Amino acid sequence: MFTKSSILRKNYRKIVTKWACGDCLRLKSSAEPKTKTYSHTILFPKTNFPSRSSNAIKEEIQKTAQFSELYCWQREHLKGPEFVLHDGPPVHYVPGWDCHGLPIELKALQKAKKTVKQNELTDPVHIRQTAREFALQTVENQKAAFKSWGIMADWDQSYLTLSKGYVQNQLRQFFNMYEKGLVFRALKPVYWSPSSNIVTLSNMGKELYLVGSGLIEGLEKTLGVEIQRHFEFDGHQLQGVTYTNKLVTGILPFLEADHVTEGKGTGLVHTAPAHGPDDFLVALKNNMHVGQDTVISLLGTSVVHRGTYIHSYPLDWRTKKPVILRASRQWFIDTAALKERALAALEKVEILPPTSSDQYRQGFRAQLEKRPYWCISRQRAWGVPIPALYRGDDVIVDSRIINNLCELIEKHGTDIWWTSQVESLLPADVINEHNLNTKDVDKGKVLIDFTVTGGQPANLYSEGVDQLTGSIFVHGFVVDDKKCKMSKSIGNIIISKKLLDDCQSEVIRVRNILKYLLGVISDVKKPVFDQKPVLNYFDAYMVKETEVFLAQINESYNNLRYNNVAQSILYFISNKVSALYCHCIKDRLYCSQKESNDRISAQLVLHTILVSLFKALGPVLPHLIEEAWLHHPLKEKPFYFTEKIPVLSSSTIDVSVMDAILDLKKDVCSLAKNENLKKLNAEISLSSDLFLKLEGLNSSDGVNDSVLCEILEVSSVSLEEVRNSGKWSVSLSQSKNSQCLRCRKYNAVENSDK
Repeated sequence: MFTKSSILRKNYRKIVTKWACGDCLRLKSSAEPKTKTYSHTILFPKTNFPSRSSNAIKEEIQKTAQFSELYCWQREHLKGPEFVLHDGPPVHYVPGWDCHGLPIELKALQKAKKTVKQNELTDPVHIRQTAREFALQTVENQKAAFKSWGIMADWDQSYLTLSKGYVQNQLRQFFNMYEKGLVFRALKPVYWSPSSNIVTLSNMGKELYLVGSGLIEGLEKTLGVEIQRHFEFDGHQLQGVTYTNKLVTGILPFLEADHVTEGKGTGLVHTAPAHGPDDFLVALKNNMHVGQDTVISLLGTSVVHRGTYIHSYPLDWRTKKPVILRASRQWFIDTAALKERALAALEKVEILPPTSSDQYRQGFRAQLEKRPYWCISRQRAWGVPIPALYRGDDVIVDSRIINNLCELIEKHGTDIWWTSQVESLLPADVINEHNLNTKDVDKGKVLIDFTVTGGQPANLYSEGVDQLTGSIFVHGFVVDDKKCKMSKSIGNIIISKKLLDDCQSEVIRVRNILKYLLGVISDVKKPVFDQKPVLNYFDAYMVKETEVFLAQINESYNNLRYNNVAQSILYFISNKVSALYCHCIKDRLYCSQKESNDRISAQLVLHTILVSLFKALGPVLPHLIEEAWLHHPLKEKPFYFTEKIPVLSSSTIDVSVMDAILDLKKDVCSLAKNENLKKLNAEISLSSDLFLKLEGLNSSDGVNDSVLCEILEVSSVSLEEVRNSGKWSVSLSQSKNSQCLRCRKYNAVENSDK
């Protein structure tokens, strides 16, 4: 509390015995020499809980806390209707990984480019092997990280979409949808991404070469044909040769270009200088004119307005490069057939957070109402194949083919669709029934672009704001320093584990309050925790506030408002616990008799706060709570989450009284300015109604051991009732008492120790 050097300069012996309040003198042993300081009698908080964690502590907590067993424990011990994925009790959460898809395939190909030959990069089997290895390694890395964070789940039963059983089930569910008419194949315009797909042209004949653009809209912009310099015959031999474009009158030239190769197609490509950097350089080299200026000059006065217009254009969300709209035969889900049922089901779905549910429901409803079909086929190698065979334009989808395919997958693995011949995929009865010649039958080369399992529906689906596709919890995104969403395709992801490891400073405030609370209850004997002492108003108010706080936390968890959880915890710690309660009761904690009712009451209130913080922080900071539990007086085994810890129950109190007291304290602080409040007496005139409420919180003589003095932090309080007054008035005066050298209150009388 104080040291000899800080308060004693001269006549130390005289001052110690001359200025001390009666309560503090009674605590000083008569056998002790009066020249000794009081510091050894102050009941400071004591705990070995560190202010900062260390890797050694984290590893020890991970070993001893048994987080991996907590999932099974709650399944066995907690009662209630089962909730799938989240909440409870009990929780049913089997984690799984969607291992298929373009992002994984692109990552695998990017990695493979460093070690394999170019032709292997286009081999579907090699692509699948590379993607599988990449996916499995990623799963293990992520699973280890999730376990290290203490996430509760049935890790031993986790599933992967690349497993045989999952693929077999998805193939069967696809057929179920096909049989019901919900899946069909048709020629429709779809967005196609050149940056995400590789298009291979068929071999051409040697005598006639036709050159066309991939887009009709690009044909009228074709101003020439570029040729590769050397293959079959010398390309430069065509330099100076002309050709005709049936959509444009006039003769157009062949142009030599180094960027044209024989590796793809015929070696003859159309030239559109305004639509590609290579073509533009060729046009400059050959002195080709800018067409739009000529067109505008020909139109003359017919042009109403000329200006620059920046228009939006669809992009591939992965590569961020333009897509084109083209008609092709693809597989679709008939969303129109499901629309009415989906819209009706949407009205029954609870969308979280509640404050944004109407907005997201309206957006989801608009998608369902406007979307006539959903393209589910993708021209990639890594995924589950659409189990269809083709004879010309005829599509063959048969349950016997799918059953046979599932048996082959069980024996040979999920690559069998790509490694087997058509003959092995077609059962004999299907061949006979359809009168098939297997040489005329081709396997499909497209994948199913969504996951359908037909399994147990979950109570909750978590989706980002760009993926509204189910029973929805709409979450935000982690962003980088430029406020852009972290994305694999952009490449701006900061590894989450490293990000969390670097955030130690963010939890120092929480660690410090836990350390303080553990320290002040460290000398409480175990039987005392079961006591139910009579609480004064301040203590009862704090228990009530703690109960309200915990109810808010539970509501936020139930509504998945994790940001509100963090905000509520920090607000409660900073404003209610540290700034108000702990700050005002320090005299009681440090200077009262060790086993006095006032001190024990405060300790049990602080213990109730500590346990409530355990409950609030446990779901998001389990390692911290387990570490704190190791330093708790009631700790008998190193696992907090299965323990039942006694706490105080709240009582019915008038919270408005505390609101009035805190408003009074603002006026007191305003009048005192920078003066030490403990030196001051407060005289307060107030209305009859408030007088009756505060009178019971103040001692009859107004000295500073009353609840009112404790909260206002003044030496004494005197209350005066003023009838018909709607507002109070406060005046301050200097205390006539001296400061006790032990408790620092201004209640010591000279020579009181004699």
